[in-house]
Amino acid sequence: MSDPRVIASAKPATDMGRRVASSGAATNGTLWFALFAPPAAWTADELVSISVHYDYCAALTGHTFVPFKGTTAVLIVVGLVMLAVSISAGLLGWRAHSALNRGRADAERSDTGRGDTDQDRRRFMAHAALIVSALFSYGIILRWITVFFITPSHCGS
Repeated sequence: MSDPRVIASAKPATDMGRRVASSGAATNGTLWFALFAPPAAWTADELVSISVHYDYCAALTGHTFVPFKGTTAVLIVVGLVMLAVSISAGLLGWRAHSALNRGRADAERSDTGRGDTDQDRRRFMAHAALIVSALFSYGIILRWITVFFITPSHCGS
């Protein structure tokens, strides 16, 4: 995709970054969401998991009132919702990554290699969003699987 306006400009890499950013796939808001939504989803998942397990175990060992019967359902639903948030952020990062790499050949003609252009920053954020989404989605899946294997007998006295 060669854009004559970008190639003829004084700073093609910067202008290419503006053109890609205006497409909607690699806006600042999208990239920040793609970068920080997976850790936030994992944190929310862990906090809900810890608090629900703690209260459930306290009820089973007689330290509090009657145990809540829907603990497993709550943990499954929260895990699925947070996994959906993390994966959707990863998909937004993937969309931004592919939009940024579409015009890369045109932008590289004047790229200094210092990483000082808006295009370079956006490309870095898209790469980081892909990695962060994969890692935190894996963490959410690992916690979600434990719901099926850890029984109330693991609570201890």
